[in-house]
Parts: sequence; structure tokens; C-alpha cells
Amino acid sequence: MAPVCPQEHWPGAVEPLLEALSPRRVWTPGDDELSSLVRRHSKNLGYDLADSADELTDAVVVSGDANYHLVAACLAAAVASGPPPVGGNLGPPVIVVSATGWPHADRDGYRDPDRIPAADRRAYARCLPDPDEAWLSAEAADLAYALEPGGAANGVRGAVDALLATVGWRARFLEGFGGLAVLAPDVRLTPGGALAEVWDGLGEGAAAQALLRRLDLELGRASLDRAHLERTLAERTNRAGELRASMAAALDELDARLLAETEAVRSVSEALARIGTKLLAGTRREERLEHRLAATEALAAAARTELMEDRRWMADQARLVAGSQAWRVGHRLARTAWMLTFRRQRGTDALERIIVRMERGLEPGGHSDGLPG
Repeated sequence: MAPVCPQEHWPGAVEPLLEALSPRRVWTPGDDELSSLVRRHSKNLGYDLADSADELTDAVVVSGDANYHLVAACLAAAVASGPPPVGGNLGPPVIVVSATGWPHADRDGYRDPDRIPAADRRAYARCLPDPDEAWLSAEAADLAYALEPGGAANGVRGAVDALLATVGWRARFLEGFGGLAVLAPDVRLTPGGALAEVWDGLGEGAAAQALLRRLDLELGRASLDRAHLERTLAERTNRAGELRASMAAALDELDARLLAETEAVRSVSEALARIGTKLLAGTRREERLEHRLAATEALAAAARTELMEDRRWMADQARLVAGSQAWRVGHRLARTAWMLTFRRQRGTDALERIIVRMERGLEPGGHSDGLPG
């Protein structure tokens, strides 16, 4: 709840005053909830709305900008508008001023600080006032508040007291919801009149007023606690959002890495599958080569056996020929013919060379004509 809620005084104070006063015109220069109520009920309460205070203005409601400069200016204009109460004139208007209690009684508040001349504007900050401290709190506020309370020309109550010191009017101060002051010249308070009856009922009960002031202070503390909790919650929400963003980024990075590693594993698996296929093909080829080698060795062994048999047969045949009578006779005749013709002999006879060559090939590790033994 806001520290100042002047609209809460409408049903118990402001509306009864306007009904009893039956004003011709009402001037309300502010722009807040209480000013809106005054404008909204103008028709059913039978008064016109004035853009400024004039001789027909019977009531002025000052609410919405709780600082000494603007309140003092409105009070001065209101007092100056009323003619002297002679010749049937009613005199100055009845004035209602909001925010005369805590926190604006002795501390300026600015809805728009730039509207206040720099010379009349106190140092301010948009932070909530603290009922237990002179300085403003650290909690943010929509309204700008003077940094410190007290001092000259600071706060709404100071402007009201300055006016009362010059005009000597009667005043009623109500506590609660930021406070409310009702100012009236004696001429308006005719004994036995409707306004006098309402006036007498304003501000009754000192204990109740004290309780309302304490309630304002407690509401101020509650507002501070709420603002602190909201700020803490906002900070934690922001941190949670940052953490969620960080976690999302980390998860995205992990997903990207997982995708890359999955792709790498897939590539390695495909490469291993290709290597396995090649190894299987190589193994099968090696098996085929081993089978072919074994077959070739078997053929070579068979060929070697056959060759050995052929050599043995040829050696046997050569021995048979060499041992025959015809071969010996023919050989001697051939030698005789070589001698008669003086031709050069070729050495050992051919059959003997064949026998030696074949028998050498039959020995273990022996070779003949370049063939393996």
C-alpha cells in the first residue's frame, strides 16, 4: 500500500464537508485519486469545477503533489480568491489539504521534480522513506522524496502552519492514510449550521488519531519490507533467469559436443567396419592363397616324383643300351672311323653322360637341366 492514500478520507471527511458546505464551485488543482473523486461527484453534489480559485469558489481541495512549494502556492491562491465576508459574501473558501501526516508532514515529495524551481526544490531521490530513519531507504519508489526531513520550506505541514500563522483560521488535522488537514475561516462555521456539525465531528478521539498515526508508520514499515522482498525476489528471479540461460547454453554446448562425438563415433564405426571387411576379405584371400599354395606344392611334389621316375627310367634305359652288344660294336666302329679320318673325339660316350646326369638328379638335393631335385 502507498504511504499516502488521501482518497480513503473521502467518505468520512471530504464528502460530508462538501455536502454540508453546498459549494458553488470547487477548485482541485491536483491529479490524484482524491482529486478524481472531487471531480467525479460534482454533479450529484451540485457544484461546478473551477480551473482556478475565484470569488465563487467555496471549497479548495489540494492533493496530489505533496511538497511545500506547490501546496503553499495553492493555499495563497485560495485565500486570495475569497472576498471579505461583508454584504452577504461568504468569505474565503474552506480548504482541504492532504498529506499532512507521515511521511510528507516535514518531507517534500515530488511527482515531477522538474515542475519545482531549482531554488525551491530540495535534494531528492526516488527511494521509499523509512519511519525509523531520517535518511531514505535503499528501496526504489515511483515518487521522489527529499533526502532529509525537516528544515525550512520542507513538507506539507510547514506550508499549512505558515498559512494558519497569518490568517488565524480554525484547523482540524486527521491522521491516517498520510494525514489530512481541513482549514476554515470562522465566518464559514456558523453555530448550529450543517458545516459546523460536520466540523465538530472531525478529528474526534485523540486515542483514535494516535492509533491511526501508528498505523501509518506500520504501513510504512510494511511497505519497506514488501519492497525489500520484491527486490530480493526480483534479484533472485534475475539470477535464476541468468542461471537458466547459462544452463541452457551449457546444455546446448553439451548437445553440440554430443552430436559431434556421436558423428565421430559413427565415422570411426564405419571406418572400423570397412577395415573389418577388408580384414575379412584379406583373410579369405590368404586362405585361398594358402589353398592354392598347398595345391601348387602338391602338384610340384607330384611333378618331382614323376620327373624322378622318368630320370630313373632313362638311366635304366641308358644302362641297357650301354650294356648291349650292338652299342659296344657301334661305338668301337665310330672311334675307329674318327681315328682314320683324324677327327677330334668328343670325349666320354653319350650314354655314359646320360647315365651320370640322370643318377646325379636322383641324389638328394641333386639337379639336372636346371630342374629341382
